[in-house]
Amino acid sequence: LLITGGGTVTMTATQYAGLGAITAAGTDAITLTGAGNVTADAAIETYNLGADGRTITLGTGTGATNVTGGAAADTLAVAAGITTSGTIDLAGGANLITLGAGAILGPVTAGGGTLASITLQGTTASMTAADHALAANIIATGTGGTAENLTLITQATSALALDADVETYTLGNFVNSVTLGAAGQIVVGNAAADTVATGALTV
Repeated sequence: LLITGGGTVTMTATQYAGLGAITAAGTDAITLTGAGNVTADAAIETYNLGADGRTITLGTGTGATNVTGGAAADTLAVAAGITTSGTIDLAGGANLITLGAGAILGPVTAGGGTLASITLQGTTASMTAADHALAANIIATGTGGTAENLTLITQATSALALDADVETYTLGNFVNSVTLGAAGQIVVGNAAADTVATGALTV
């Protein structure tokens, strides 16, 4: 596919899946229709996911991609080691995010919808405190010991409730305020003074 002069191209997810190499000049967007999941291409700056609900995967070279969801539930899959820095608004529906090992999730919104869960697929990941607060649930696949270490890269405030599924939280270099999610949960602070509340837990 060759896109010249920038602008927005609309196509079905099936058409997108059948494309070979994408060459684009300028600032380009693709709006998707019809069922089907997609993998972002580094040549495209913005993906509009449309109203059908789909998964978009951000892999090598696509961490800065902008993603706009639609009315249905969408899934943002961030591959291992990828840092997202684009504008991500998952919009309507009960949206999902998955984070590969070592992925770093920048700011996410879900205007008109919710962020039902963020799933950690590896033992380490990072996200903003606002992302954590937006998610109704943090799902971690490991069990026991210190299987997952989740780093919060922005200031955690208002006694942010940590999730019981995550064994270890590493806080950024801010004055943070968090509440433990489970007895025995490990919280690693930084240079600034942090407040860790136990809530109703016995620790």
